[in-house]
Amino acid sequence: MNSGALLESKQSATGSTVNSSQSNQNLPLWLAAKNGKEDEVESQLSTNEWKELRLGTNEWNKTAKDSEGRTALWWAVWHGQARIAGMLLATRKFDVNERPYGYYGLLHAAVLFKHIDVTKLLLDQDGLDVNSKDTYGLDNLNQQTPLHLAADRGLEEMAKLLLAHPGIDVNSQNKSGETPLHAAAKKGYKEILVLLLARAEITLAPRNKNGSAPLHLAAENGHEELVDALLGTPKLETMSDVGKDEYGGSPLHAAAKNGHRGVVKLLLAHGTDPDLRDPRGATPLHLAAIDGYEDCVIALMDRADVNVKDQNLRTPLHEAVQEQHHKVVEHLLKKSRVLVHVPDKDLSTPLHLALLMGYESIARQLLKASGFGETPKGTHNRALLSCATQTGNAVMLKLLFKRLEPSVITAEINALDENEQTLLWSAAKRRDNNVMELLSKKDEVTMHLLVQRGEASLVTVLLEAGYNVDTKDNLGRSALHVATILGHFDIAESLVSFGASVDCKDGRGNTALRLAIQRKRCDFIDMLLESSADMTGVRKHEWLDAYGQTMPDAVYLEKELSGKKTIRSIKAAAIPDTIRQMHNAPKTGRRLMLLANELPWKNGQLHPSIVPIRPNMLETSVPSLSKSGNVRFSVAIWFPAGFDKANGNFFKVPDRGTCRIAWSTSSSTSNVDDELRCRPTDYFSMLPSGNIPKDGLDFFAQFLSHLREVWLEICDLAEQHLAECRISQLEERGSNRELILRLAQNARTWADLRKILKEQTRTAHEFASDYSFRYNGNQGSDEVDMLLSEFTTTIGGRLDGLDQTVRDLLQLSLFGMNVNILKDNPDWRWFFLAGSICLVSTICAWLIFKYCPIESWIEREVGQKIRRVANVSVQVASERKGSNEPKRLPI
Repeated sequence: MNSGALLESKQSATGSTVNSSQSNQNLPLWLAAKNGKEDEVESQLSTNEWKELRLGTNEWNKTAKDSEGRTALWWAVWHGQARIAGMLLATRKFDVNERPYGYYGLLHAAVLFKHIDVTKLLLDQDGLDVNSKDTYGLDNLNQQTPLHLAADRGLEEMAKLLLAHPGIDVNSQNKSGETPLHAAAKKGYKEILVLLLARAEITLAPRNKNGSAPLHLAAENGHEELVDALLGTPKLETMSDVGKDEYGGSPLHAAAKNGHRGVVKLLLAHGTDPDLRDPRGATPLHLAAIDGYEDCVIALMDRADVNVKDQNLRTPLHEAVQEQHHKVVEHLLKKSRVLVHVPDKDLSTPLHLALLMGYESIARQLLKASGFGETPKGTHNRALLSCATQTGNAVMLKLLFKRLEPSVITAEINALDENEQTLLWSAAKRRDNNVMELLSKKDEVTMHLLVQRGEASLVTVLLEAGYNVDTKDNLGRSALHVATILGHFDIAESLVSFGASVDCKDGRGNTALRLAIQRKRCDFIDMLLESSADMTGVRKHEWLDAYGQTMPDAVYLEKELSGKKTIRSIKAAAIPDTIRQMHNAPKTGRRLMLLANELPWKNGQLHPSIVPIRPNMLETSVPSLSKSGNVRFSVAIWFPAGFDKANGNFFKVPDRGTCRIAWSTSSSTSNVDDELRCRPTDYFSMLPSGNIPKDGLDFFAQFLSHLREVWLEICDLAEQHLAECRISQLEERGSNRELILRLAQNARTWADLRKILKEQTRTAHEFASDYSFRYNGNQGSDEVDMLLSEFTTTIGGRLDGLDQTVRDLLQLSLFGMNVNILKDNPDWRWFFLAGSICLVSTICAWLIFKYCPIESWIEREVGQKIRRVANVSVQVASERKGSNEPKRLPI
């Protein structure tokens, strides 16, 4: 009954009661029944007027119904007036199935309000619809029958009365598809459940519209006794299986999801499959883990598969970690066969989830339990690091660094994600200093990537976080190299300001300065020179080309005490003035003038001037220290010289002309007892490369390095010449006698070169030793000696190789000449004929001497002649001897 109707009926009853006290003759029958006026009801029913009234007529309606259609019988049932209800029913002028609009029917009201006597009266009436479905009230919105009401309210007596009615339908379903058995199981009324189960026609496993059987509802609500009772009935498998709609699950799912450990154990004891899946693939263990029911998880773990996966490939451990249930995670990890690091559909392991959601304690649990375990290929060491990075969890990042292999950490930190970014890049965007500090120690690529893409602000963020500014890529390039190549000047300035090494070399030996010169980036060159970049190996023409200038007569370089370097070109007319300015300038910095020719020496602008310069000889000038403390040194060479005058195809080396260097020094001490150490400040050079020397011996070492290059060029030319000789020898098959003369001349040339090398190195060694002792505090000569040793070894080895090549070629040529001589001999068959004749002649002679008396004839005839000749010879000799004896003087 709605509140307005109920209020109206009460007001009507009150008013009627007052009126009845004044005049009972006007009291309607329905009001008398409502107020329990048995006498009045009986009196009205006994009148002829009532007896003549017929059900449904206007007169009947006036006296038997109120304004809302509720009859006297309805009011009697509502208030439990069994006697009045019996009197009214006896008239047979009331509908036992009446149901006023918006109100309970008669039997529903009697059952609901536990009016047992009234219920009995109604059940005894013919034509009663005991299975009628009402729609009034909260209990009947689903169109429940009186038996539903009794089962739902636990009205055992009412249930017994209703079940005793022959027309009762124990399997009647309400709008939700539930039977009275569902209602009793849901609410936990065991007595009613037993009454219903005792009915032969009862359906033990009816399904409601959610696919749930009574056992589902009993398990879901934790009614152990009811579950036990239902499990003792037939068709257990039917009641235990999975629900049929998308929300359905087995009774075990329902019990586990709601944390009913006792029900879980009952179901497992009766053989329920612990790994049953609901439509989403989840098992009861999944559900218990999701809601953190520790007791249910423990009960299920012994029988269920702890590694079972749902449709999203998640295990119970995934769910427990996701919901941050520490105890459940702890119990699952105790299982020896649990897989800790299984990826789900999104390729996340439980550890990934813990890191991503910032569950530090759970992550520690997982790591402590079994480390990292085996993860599928390409997974998720990076994902682990990514989770810790994205959540800014520096503590977990440290823990991962301790547990992962160093090689794995380095590889994953330097790997790129789908956005072509690294973990450190991601941390830099969030300005996460703690994470950046950790990643920077192992990252090798992020700085280069940021520089390549011109991310100047993020480069600064990394530098401020302590990133190693000189980290190199696989080509040996630092971030400064990359910035110089790509022309990111603002980034290059930041790198240099944070201490980037301006002299760092890449895999090809290039510094940032050389890269800037190659690309003619003048702003980079100036910035690097201001940062004292090393200019070693940069040639004069490269400086000029970088600044877009034509070849001048000189280039001037200066390095201040602060390390700042400058460069400018000088015309020929300004050279004398510049030299004077250099001599007169304060001796604070160091200056170098690269000259295109030797005119300043010949014109007397530079002293001392070595004239003349002997060919192929190293000329040095070491004057004594002047009173002013200023000394000027000069070194010159004219090499090679005189090798291009030979005629023919002999080895020739073009004359390179002279090369000079000079420098001046000032003493750094006034001690006259010891040799002074002088500090060079002004340098003058004809060398092709321009690097301001540190001191005089360093300048001399540059000169020797240039001389070494010249020697190597000569050796290269000589090897090329011998290669041509070898080709000529092969083409002419050793028959070229002129080639032998050429090789002999080459051997002589190598001997001359060896002599020149020996003399040059001797002179260089003496100069270095003398200079070091007299002007450099006896320091620096060791470096020059090492350079000379390497110089001698290298060039000497090349000359040895040339000698060996000449010897080999000469041997081949001589062998070829012998072969050519042999080729003019007769044909071999003539030798065979001659040999055969000799053999036949010998045999014939032997036969003649054997069978003919020739031997005796020879002895007789020839022997006489021999003896006659011998006697004559003896006589002549005696006569000569006698004539030569001196005559004796007489006594």
